[in-house]
Amino acid sequence: MKDKQKKISRRKFLKYSGAAGATILAGSSLTGCMQQGTEIKNPNTIIDQQTGTVPSLDPAWVYDTRGGEILDNVYETLIDYDREKVDQMKPILCKEVPTKENGLISDDNTEYRFPIKEDITFHNGDTLTPEDVEYTFERAIVQDRSGGPVGLLIEPLLNKSGTRSEGEFIVTYDEIDAAVEVDGNEVVFNLAKPFPPFLQVLAGSWASILNKDWAIENGAWDGKASTWKDYNDPDTPPLNEVMNGTGPYEFVEWESGVSVTLKRFEDYWRETAPVKNIVIELVEEFTTRQEALTNGNADIIYTPTQKLEQVQGLDGVDLKGPYPTLQLTSYFFTFDINRQGQSDKVVEADTFSSDSIPKNFFADQDVRKAFAYAFDYESYIDDIFLGYGGVPPSCVPEGVRYVNEDLDPYSYDLDKAEEHLKKAHDGKVWENGFTCEVVYNTGNTQRQVAAQILRDKISQIKEDFTISVRNIKWASFLDAYIAGKLPVFVLGWLSDYPDPHNWVKPYMHSQGTYAGFQGYQKEEVDELINEGINTLDQERRKEIYYQLQEIYREDVPSVSFVQPQEHQVQRSWIDGFYYNPVYPGEYYYSLTKG
Repeated sequence: MKDKQKKISRRKFLKYSGAAGATILAGSSLTGCMQQGTEIKNPNTIIDQQTGTVPSLDPAWVYDTRGGEILDNVYETLIDYDREKVDQMKPILCKEVPTKENGLISDDNTEYRFPIKEDITFHNGDTLTPEDVEYTFERAIVQDRSGGPVGLLIEPLLNKSGTRSEGEFIVTYDEIDAAVEVDGNEVVFNLAKPFPPFLQVLAGSWASILNKDWAIENGAWDGKASTWKDYNDPDTPPLNEVMNGTGPYEFVEWESGVSVTLKRFEDYWRETAPVKNIVIELVEEFTTRQEALTNGNADIIYTPTQKLEQVQGLDGVDLKGPYPTLQLTSYFFTFDINRQGQSDKVVEADTFSSDSIPKNFFADQDVRKAFAYAFDYESYIDDIFLGYGGVPPSCVPEGVRYVNEDLDPYSYDLDKAEEHLKKAHDGKVWENGFTCEVVYNTGNTQRQVAAQILRDKISQIKEDFTISVRNIKWASFLDAYIAGKLPVFVLGWLSDYPDPHNWVKPYMHSQGTYAGFQGYQKEEVDELINEGINTLDQERRKEIYYQLQEIYREDVPSVSFVQPQEHQVQRSWIDGFYYNPVYPGEYYYSLTKG
């Protein structure tokens, strides 16, 4: 069983996730006994206990799973995934999903037309119009907050990573205005170049449709060309604490750090939601969540894989899964480390001693390969994920199109690690030793254990090879990684949309979310990534992404050490759950209670 879980084939992934036409209503399930006549607590309310924080309720700001979950239940997008199927779309606020066959995609694949449904009502009573849709996307581009999700829209529409570069605006209002237009009852998207996964991009929560008049009344961009720069990259989004969508649930209350409450929208354009109220409670302690689940005061709880045995077999509790995810956890190397504030630990380039590393330590490929061979992947997955996961051979996870299944992942081999360290920096690493820091964000136990494994294994190779493990609070962690101050850092990536571009761009492109701050730059790689996303020839795309994955494995700019699987833990009186690996959280509209 464990061997099979080390590497999930794409065919199996698509079978599990429902992509290729297969259907899973609930996956495999271990169900606790619920005696007949058991009283269902709070029968009109689903209480979902999760962890984390909600940073904002603004669709153009939110770029996290907790916020995305709330957006997906209050707002709606033009199109969405067809339940479990990550490769099939269905219309939501538009009448048809654009295709070449129905004439809604132009011959050159740069124009997408969406006929908008009539008689759909926002929660405030206003009727949805094509102008609302146009405003939604133009306003998102106008806002374009640093580190936010809107670059996912700007890339296909304007062929840029954002509206700014080095503090200067690099787009004009005319470009923003021309990107999305209204033509009668249709909304027209004009792409800068062909962008094969464009429809999938439009299914994300950042594409949630707003009511234009309501948004302006609540302080969002006023829609004028003369003011757009005033609304760019705000410190706090104007729609931070208010919501008005067309979705099955209305926003009621957000008590920061405590809970979010939603209620059923009685005038919803489809059948109304089966359950009247939703309460998402933010509870950090697992024992508290477990107690609430056991006594029926919580219907769904977040359960780390290490804690699954503590809920398995509980009366009236279902454990569903495992489900294959589209996420990776990796450790990343900084190629030119910023010495500011750490000159004692990071010294000048090509200077070696046992109590520091040179700033260009990880610019040497042999150092990176040594670290890749020094990680005990199997033990980590067995101990931390109970065997529910696999080792990816590249930065493109199983389940995404064009995964190069001919590649083998790195394996734990200290002899090979030693071989590469002896060659690193012309033998100077082996001769002098080193002390290096691996950093993770405070409170993330899974990443802490990964860093400790790397520390312990590296130290076994040679006495004067030292790894220190340090945790930093999240905000400071992000600042330090962006500043290039972290020699090795542990982070994860969750798919925005299931296309390889969403993985090779952040992991390998010189302007990517990770690679850009690591200082990994290869002109050949950038050119391949750019060609891959603008090429419609499927065979050519496959060739490109296969080649990029081979380069990633050989260059080792980072090491992806686990693609985990997930479980759903809920009371047995909850029904209707289905799993889509792209969704940020629960879609409560499908759930019943009782």
